[in-house]
Amino acid sequence: MSFLIKKSNTNILYISHMNDSIYSKTLPATRNNRLMTIARNATKVFFANMDEQYHLNIIYKTTDNQIVHIKEENNTYNRKVLLDDKSNVYNISNLQFICFNNNIYLFYTANNPYDNTYDLIFHNIYDTSSSPQSLLSMIDLNAHYELTVINHQLTLLCITKNEAYELNLYTYDTNTNEWQINTSIKQQSNPITYATLCNDQEKPHILYMSEQFGQNQLYYTDIRSPEKLLYTSPYAIEPSIFKYQGFLWVNWLERKEGKFICSVDNGTTFGDVNKGSIEEDTMEKLFFTNHYDQVYGNRFYGTPNPTLNLFILSQIDVDNILLNNNINKEMKILLNNLVGKKPKLAAASTRSENDVESLKNIQENIIQQYNELSEFAKQLQEEGKKWRGKYNKAEIEIKRLKKEIDALKSKNTSLEAATSSNEKNATIETKTFNTDTD
Repeated sequence: MSFLIKKSNTNILYISHMNDSIYSKTLPATRNNRLMTIARNATKVFFANMDEQYHLNIIYKTTDNQIVHIKEENNTYNRKVLLDDKSNVYNISNLQFICFNNNIYLFYTANNPYDNTYDLIFHNIYDTSSSPQSLLSMIDLNAHYELTVINHQLTLLCITKNEAYELNLYTYDTNTNEWQINTSIKQQSNPITYATLCNDQEKPHILYMSEQFGQNQLYYTDIRSPEKLLYTSPYAIEPSIFKYQGFLWVNWLERKEGKFICSVDNGTTFGDVNKGSIEEDTMEKLFFTNHYDQVYGNRFYGTPNPTLNLFILSQIDVDNILLNNNINKEMKILLNNLVGKKPKLAAASTRSENDVESLKNIQENIIQQYNELSEFAKQLQEEGKKWRGKYNKAEIEIKRLKKEIDALKSKNTSLEAATSSNEKNATIETKTFNTDTD
């Protein structure tokens, strides 16, 4: 996974891993833009985020099995070793952290060599009196978990397995330094393979994947209402969810094809599954930290090259969130009008058929507009590729002509010099001839 850090309203920092190094580059790309190495001898076990002071923080595992914290301050990177596991006894993996209340709370999975189990470890790295503590027993080192803040409380979404598979929300009390189960979301005998969420400051919107009879079922819940089965796939998928302009967007990649579902009523109902316009082999998972815009959710699919393109969000970005300067005013008016026209509905159990039909019409309208915009964006991309090709050819031709002109100038200078020399010789010969005659 790579990371996007929106540090201002003019640039986004793209952070990724390549050749045992963590590097960054600034988006939108400029002619002089280049990759900058932040850390060497780094493994792919790393995480990047921005704290409340808008400082970039990166925590990573080195090739020597150290855990290192990098903090950007005053345009310099300060490094500090947090842990040292040179023998790799604990096999530290799956590292994440969250910045909250001027602290950094670090999480990672590790081997428990005493019980032959896998533990989720928790550590407040700014609290010098604290040490890493085992929080939960995990299914394996790669078991998925997520961090957020709900109602001013540090919150953990995590899958565990005791007698049954469990999906729970845990909250942390900063006064007592204790964790507790806040909400038990699901308990079942079938495997829960994945879970993710976005928090819109009203309630958490949670997705989870359940495996049953060889099928992978995608469920949505907001804790307050019954869960909803959104989709079933024969393939393992890892969906993401975000909220923008009042609408929930569930999206995922399935065999390199983007698919999505939209809700216009904050998760009460969802439309049909649709195919997206992005079908690129280069799409990757991106964790987006953004303190400037009202986009709820951090996890996206997309690509940073040649321009930043996030699945779904790029097509409905009416606030220039991604700094591509392609604001669609018509789409913004449409979304605002649809938000204003959403009916104030009673409880789901008492909803009339007319209300449901109204919501379906709104969802279909949005999907239609999205598809039209996606097609237009695709056409623009194709035209852009054509013009880029023409530009490159023209640039090569200009360089070739410039070389020919320089060569001609050089030849012309030589000819002028030769002509001048011949004229001088002719003058000398004439003078000599005249002298001899006299």
